Amino acid sequence: MTAEYTSPLADKFGIIDADSVSDERFTSSASLKDYLKKQIKDYPEVQYTIEWADFSKNAKYHNLNDIKVGNNGYLKDRYGTDVSVRITELVYNPQSSTVTPQITFGNKLFNLTTWSKAITKANNDNSKLSNKFNQDLTAVESIANSAYDSRLFGEVVGKSEY
Repeated sequence: MTAEYTSPLADKFGIIDADSVSDERFTSSASLKDYLKKQIKDYPEVQYTIEWADFSKNAKYHNLNDIKVGNNGYLKDRYGTDVSVRITELVYNPQSSTVTPQITFGNKLFNLTTWSKAITKANNDNSKLSNKFNQDLTAVESIANSAYDSRLFGEVVGKSEY
């Protein structure tokens, strides 16, 4: 079974052939095409850090805008496309003359739901790892206690390589 997917933004950014996908989970071209749509990154991901002085000098109307982490705006990418970005970091330390004030812009296609799902999954994974660790620790403690008791009372609890 085969499927092809071309991004609607291909005319803007060009076509880049991805590696072929061969997976027995897909039983129809439609399901394979849906998978391909989810795998493609057809929007430029940007992270750009600039010194505050350069930003202030080159940004039109920077004094009119509220420049805080989380606020958003647009940067032009190398193709001339306006890319939506938000301020992800401000570095400013008025007590230090060695720290150059900086502003970092970036974007991700994640929304609050995506982040929430990722955090929930991470919490669940951590809980599973914690439970597994506790089970393993209990088993090791049991073996250690048995070995300790055998030393006190002279019982053999297992064979040794030595």
